[in-house]
Amino acid sequence: MQTQELKNKFSLARDMLDQGKPELALKIWDQLSAAEADANSYEGLDRNVFLAEVSLYKAWTHMDLKEYDRALSVLESMFLLSCLPSFDQETQYEYYFSYGNAAGELGAKEKMENAFVEAMKLAKESNSTEKITSCWLNLLYYAEVNQWWAYLEQAARTCIIFAESSNDANLGLSAGLRRASALSHLGKVKRAEIQAKRIIQVAIQFGANEALDSAQAFLNDLEVDNINKPGQ
Repeated sequence: MQTQELKNKFSLARDMLDQGKPELALKIWDQLSAAEADANSYEGLDRNVFLAEVSLYKAWTHMDLKEYDRALSVLESMFLLSCLPSFDQETQYEYYFSYGNAAGELGAKEKMENAFVEAMKLAKESNSTEKITSCWLNLLYYAEVNQWWAYLEQAARTCIIFAESSNDANLGLSAGLRRASALSHLGKVKRAEIQAKRIIQVAIQFGANEALDSAQAFLNDLEVDNINKPGQ
């Protein structure tokens, strides 16, 4: 493939992703990766940067297909890692954010946490509170899905502190609900109840009806679950 053909195929693969056709996009990414051996194909292109972008999109395509193990394998490749510093800050953030999601889907707690921490650092450098919030929400989500209750309780507490410092009531309420759930699963029912009542107070203050309903439902379930356990 010549340079223009490489560019055209890259654009076509992205179009396939946008159109919800990841299987077709993946075939093109594989074709572009195979062109690596033909050095003459890259006239006017930075070969490593181009192939690194292909690898990144290939990982994202695997994620669209829910092939998280394959996505993580691409993201962890020595080639992509060696090219990571050449990406701009936004792309580096997307890399770590994607890595965190793939690791979370696979239940790899340490990898997930490290990736989201790196993504948060990059988001902080660009003063993007919105991106930091996205990292926190996904981190807490995967902690809950994987039932890492002790980890979730600790992470939720840290998230609540961040939410308070950034005046993000919605994030704080979401973290509070997950902390209450974690406490309940850890057998700390009284503390879970206190946390849920705290959420209700804040939800009323900010008019967050959805969080209010969720916290009230949690309290109701807690009462039902523990009606015969007065000692807890």
